[in-house]
This record gives sequence, C-alpha cells and structure tokens, in this order.
Amino acid sequence: MTTANRDTRASLPSKVSTSSFWHSEPSQRLLGHRSTAELPAEADVVVVGSGISGTFVAKGLVEGGREVVMLEAREACWGATGRNGGHCQPGVWNSEPSVARFELATLHMLADLVADRGIACDWQLVGGVHGLWSTAELEAARKQMVRLAKHADLRDNVRLVTDRDELRALRLAEGAIGAVVQRQAAVLWPYKLGGRGVDG
Repeated sequence: MTTANRDTRASLPSKVSTSSFWHSEPSQRLLGHRSTAELPAEADVVVVGSGISGTFVAKGLVEGGREVVMLEAREACWGATGRNGGHCQPGVWNSEPSVARFELATLHMLADLVADRGIACDWQLVGGVHGLWSTAELEAARKQMVRLAKHADLRDNVRLVTDRDELRALRLAEGAIGAVVQRQAAVLWPYKLGGRGVDG
C-alpha cells in the first residue's frame, strides 16, 4: 500500500471527468440539478456524496423527518457508484460470519427495494465467481470453507472449485487454480439504481 505523508487537505475532483459506460443514459432531470440557489444555513445531517450509500442514507433520514443537505462534487451518482463494476456481490466466502450475514441482508434488501419500487436498473440475481490464482489464495479459501461449514446459513451459499474442466466451464482465464462460486450475487446498472434513489 502506498501512503503519502502530507499534512494537507484532499483536493476537489478535477473539472473534467472521465466517461463511464454507466453514464451513457443519464437522467435528464438530474443533470445539473441543484435544489436550492444557496446552501441552507442549518441541517440535521449533511450527506457528502450522492452515490448508492449517500442516496439511501439521505432518503432514510428524510423519511424519518430529518432536514438533510446532500453535497455532490459533480453530478448525482457521478462518482464511484457511476463507475463500479455493475455488480452487487456479498463477501460471503472471504468475510467473518457476522459481516457475511450483513452483506447478504444488504443484497436481499436491495433486491426487495428494486422489486417493490419498480426501479429499472437491470437487476438480475446471477451468482458470482472469484478466481484464485495462487496457492496462497487457494489455501486461504480452503480454510474459509472449513470455517463456513460451521454456519448452516452461510455454507450453502458458496463452494470451492478446483477441477480443471469446471474451471474452464466457468470461463476463467488460463492460470486459475481454483475458484469460489457464490450462489447469491447480482448484476445491475448502478447509476440507474442510485439515480432513481435521488430522483424519486
């Protein structure tokens, strides 16, 4: 990990943003949107960022009667949410059981939210595959599978694959020595999910 020994504030994002596929169909209502000419003098909570996390935290606070100000450097959902890989994959196989349960609950909450509110974000439950490329990764995965075996609610969500034919069937690049296949994961259009949260 690289660190910098600077005692200065982080800079604002650059004025010119790179393009993201997820921004290819932006919400015309949200582009350039600003709800007030001036920032309010007071707020119960200030949320920095309008991605999936910021959006749904702010939405919950507003629904709970709080005065919320949301700040965004560029456009709504234009940062990390609008640039992620388009997947929602709980860390079941590589997390502590309490964290794995929380992440699975989050996946289910998002699936219910998308269904209940009819959010058109191309949400599909498809499962996921984590390729393992070194013996150290494979051994760590084996140890985690042993730990998961003690938790009935988690162990059926993942399986370790080392069979060469099955690895090829998973379409992993040459050199993979194993894979963890996870049953519960989703793909989605993240900007559309986050944008719908901001927009309505």
